[in-house]
Amino acid sequence: MNYNILNNKKLIKIIFVFTLLIHLPVSISALNIETLESNGIFTVKCTKHDGVYNFYCINNKTYDITFNFELSLLKNLEIKGSFPPAVMISNGQKIMLIEAVKKDKNKKSLYAYTWYWMKGKMDVQHQSDYLYSLPYATNESYKIIQGFYGTYSHENICAIDWEMPEGTAIHAARPGKIVSVEKSYNKNKVHESFKNYGNHITIEHKDSSYRDYYHLKNNGVVVSVGQLVETGQLIGYSGNTGYSSVPHLHFEVYSSIDGKIKNSYPIKFKTERYPEGIDLLENRLYTPLKE
Repeated sequence: MNYNILNNKKLIKIIFVFTLLIHLPVSISALNIETLESNGIFTVKCTKHDGVYNFYCINNKTYDITFNFELSLLKNLEIKGSFPPAVMISNGQKIMLIEAVKKDKNKKSLYAYTWYWMKGKMDVQHQSDYLYSLPYATNESYKIIQGFYGTYSHENICAIDWEMPEGTAIHAARPGKIVSVEKSYNKNKVHESFKNYGNHITIEHKDSSYRDYYHLKNNGVVVSVGQLVETGQLIGYSGNTGYSSVPHLHFEVYSSIDGKIKNSYPIKFKTERYPEGIDLLENRLYTPLKE
């Protein structure tokens, strides 16, 4: 019997091993590998042999993720050794999460597990004095409709939303490497279920922080994963996809703290009027610095 509670990036599952025995007439030791979770982002598996349970995760994406995994409600199982709750997993990497051992091999076992994940690395030393360029053409100006810690949807993050017509050219605000792109979506709605339907580009900086350009138009990405880009380079076109009510560009620089909490960085931008850098404010229009 499996009980699931699924909420965005969190899953709690309680597994009663004896129920599996009712449906599968084999011993616990015969269940060599069990896939606990499998999606386009990661795969979590448990290998079982001679009373030893090894839990591990494989990163299926092209970017690094921080993965948080915990066991609880243990019955006839104990965790062997010390394992950090959160680990950074590079693209394609397989990493051990936890090892547990049956106390009595002849008795039934029970465990529950909880996972969280987040795009990005841990322990990032963000270059806080870096001055970003505005992510659009030098002869244009756009209004900020939501800034850092905005009350509409930025309560806990340092992100910026520029209101702009769909199809506006988007340029890289800082050099980096493309680690993730999505361009296939063509729908939008202000609903939690639409948060995963925003077309986007994610760029990794030299300091290992990540930067997102979100809500791009359908097929509005002109770069590819692995490509290196320079400041001012055309990377895509704005849109209105995913969790969005109006055409706009969502921009955020961040890293992961523990797979549960995001470290969202306040950043400064160079503008035509303030070449030395400025904190951008809501309801203001800014023109890029010509360089």
